[in-house]
Order: sequence, then C-alpha cells, then structure tokens
Amino acid sequence: MADVHKLVFSILKFLEDQKTSGQLDDEAVESLEVAVQCLEQVYKINTSEEEHVRKYMVPQNLLDMFNAQLLETESDLATLSLHEATPEQKEEAEKYKNKGNDFMKEEKYSDALESYTQAIKLDGKNAVYFCNRAAAFSKLNKHQQAIEDCNRTLTIDPGYSKAYGRLGIAYTALEDHESAYECYRKALELDPDNQSYQNNLEIAEQKLKDAAVQAGFNAGPAGNLGAFGGMRNMDFGSLFSDPNIVNMATTMMSNPHCKELTNDTVLEEAHTTRLLISKIRKRQATFFGHVMRREKLENLVTTGMLEGKRSRGKQREKLIEGLADWLKAGKSLEAIEATKDRKKWRTMIANAVKQGT
Repeated sequence: MADVHKLVFSILKFLEDQKTSGQLDDEAVESLEVAVQCLEQVYKINTSEEEHVRKYMVPQNLLDMFNAQLLETESDLATLSLHEATPEQKEEAEKYKNKGNDFMKEEKYSDALESYTQAIKLDGKNAVYFCNRAAAFSKLNKHQQAIEDCNRTLTIDPGYSKAYGRLGIAYTALEDHESAYECYRKALELDPDNQSYQNNLEIAEQKLKDAAVQAGFNAGPAGNLGAFGGMRNMDFGSLFSDPNIVNMATTMMSNPHCKELTNDTVLEEAHTTRLLISKIRKRQATFFGHVMRREKLENLVTTGMLEGKRSRGKQREKLIEGLADWLKAGKSLEAIEATKDRKKWRTMIANAVKQGT
C-alpha cells in the first residue's frame, strides 16, 4: 500500500494547489475541499502531518510527472521534421523557446518542457531547442531523455559545447562518471574558459579515482589488518585462486628489492598492490585510460614492482608511456610482470606498438 499512499498523497497535494491557484470559483473550491476530506478519511492521510509528509511525499508534483510522461512520446514525434521551417514558423518557435526559458527560471519545468517541444515541432532542425529541452528533462529527473536530446543536438551541431556539458550532467546523475568525464572534457575543449565545465570535470575525475581505489574491496574493521585500508574484508580465498594474482605475488616475492623493504615501505607497496589487483581484475583497457592511466602507472613504475630497480626522470617518463601503450594495445599485465629485465619488456612494448595491436 506504500505506493498507493504516495499516489493519493500526490493527488491531495495537487488538489490543494488547485484550490489556491485562483483559476476556480468559490463553488468549485468548496467541492475540492469536500473531495480532499473524503480522500483523507478513506486513506487516513493528512498532508499537513509531518510523518505523512516524510513517508509519502515524492520529489516531483503530480502535474510535472504527468506532463513529462505525456510529452515523452510527443517529443519523439517532434523530431521527425522533414521540411525546412518557414520564417514564420521559426519566429513562432522562438516565442515558444523564450516562454520555455521563462518557465525554467520560475522552476516550472513541465511547462518549460512543453514549450520547448512546441518549438521543436515548428523547427526541428534547431539545436538550441533540443539542448534546452534536455535541461528541462534533467530537472524532471528524466536523464535518459536528456541524453537523447543532447545527442540530437550534437547531430545538428557537433560543436555545441553546452550539449556536451548537459550530457555530462545527465551521465553524472546516472552515476556513469566515465561518460560524464568524457563529456565534460569535450565541453571544455570546445569552451576552454568555462569554469563550470572545469569544475564538473574535476568532480568527475575525483569520482573515477574514488571508484578505482574501492573497486573489488570491502571496508570494515579487521583487527591488525587495519593499516591495509580496503583490504580488511577482502575474500583472500577467492583472491589467491586467481592465477593472475598468484603470478604477480610470486614475481614480487622473487624480487630482491622486496626483501629489503622497511615496514613503512611494505605498507606503501601493499597500497600499490591493492591498485594493481584492482586493475588486473578489471581487465579492461578503458580502466587505464583517462585520468587514471598516468597516476596509477607512475605509482607502479616508481615503486619498482614491474622491474628490479627504480627509474627516475625522463627515463621513468618513457617507461610509463611505454607501459601505457602496452596496456592500451590490449596486452596482458602478466606478460609485463613475468619479466624483470627492463630492456626485454621495453622491447616487447615497442614490438606491440609497431604491430599496431
């Protein structure tokens, strides 16, 4: 009954809004009051009671939800414009767009959505109308529809930075931070001075970093393992049944560098191992792309896990870039881990790149 009560609560709120809208005469308002009292009595709901507000109130009002669903179908039909709009149609479409902008400022998002849709019906080849409607969809939590409108915008105008920015907002709301990062990056590329794009790009970057650190690990207390952070509740039985992990551990333990580590360095290596384990389990080249690639690979090379000694300066930078190309080419980490000779694996990388794989 919880969903039914939420629906009834939304209906009651709608009726109360209608009572104060000024669009009804006194007799109609009295009739609404009777209807409200009957619904409250039947469903034992009081819209002014704090507990009921907390339990049954939903983020959007009933009219917004209804209009958004109704216009969702209409919006698809509105994109099928097969003719060039006449000057008169373009002028009328601009009026609807301006109305939509005013509704957005007043936070009347369903009305804005309807206005933008009317503009699109008149001129379905105007990128601005689709992009503005995407913003209205986002405000109504219709993020997939916002993405579709942004893509339509970019079909018309591939260089429209605002469409990429709004795509990023929609992907962020859907917690697709990798796609959001790419969209903000493209938006900033097209509009380098836009501080909003820069801020959102940094937020998406941080989300990717947080997800990478936490991938495959559980949190929680575990006695003396507290220093290992996310490794505390790891399922070590299944972890070390993975041949990739066993191979990596064997390679590390045979490395003379590991035998000379101090306690502090052990913890540092353990942290790096967590990152490497996460990467191996992901097994996707995209994980090493974007903002994560250089930071994590630099950590691996710096700690000397992939070769018997450390590398510094420009030489280290070349190793990092070479390793990145190796991974991007789809080559396995095990092949790199299994060799200690720097020249050998650098040659392997060079060959892989030459092959264009």
